[in-house]
Amino acid sequence: IWKVVEMLTGVNLIEQGFRARLGLTVEPGRRPKETLVYSFMAARFTGRIAAVEGLDEARKMPGVRHIKMTADVGESVVAAKEGAFQELGEIVVTAANYQQASEKALAALRNIRVGIRQKGKVVWQTADYLQTP
Repeated sequence: IWKVVEMLTGVNLIEQGFRARLGLTVEPGRRPKETLVYSFMAARFTGRIAAVEGLDEARKMPGVRHIKMTADVGESVVAAKEGAFQELGEIVVTAANYQQASEKALAALRNIRVGIRQKGKVVWQTADYLQTP
């Protein structure tokens, strides 16, 4: 979260925490000029990650500031159930407003394909699973 705050406002929360603790002036930062969407990728299937495709293409899309897979190839994953899920990855996208940022995030996530091995067979999903516009 501290990275997102710094992206939007220019404030490094860790530095400012030290400054406050030392009795130094704390910088106010700047008013955000963009809206940010921070989304998580969830597994549709239970199994082991066999492959991830499309990350480079998604990173090049407009507004994409950060994409990171938090589950690696070979790692076991559990399908999302009843609102609970294991995080496969995360994405941060900025735009002029929430609607635009959400649409850009979904477009980028749809470029990412995750292959999950189940009983010897690989099933594919796009990374936008459980995301809503």
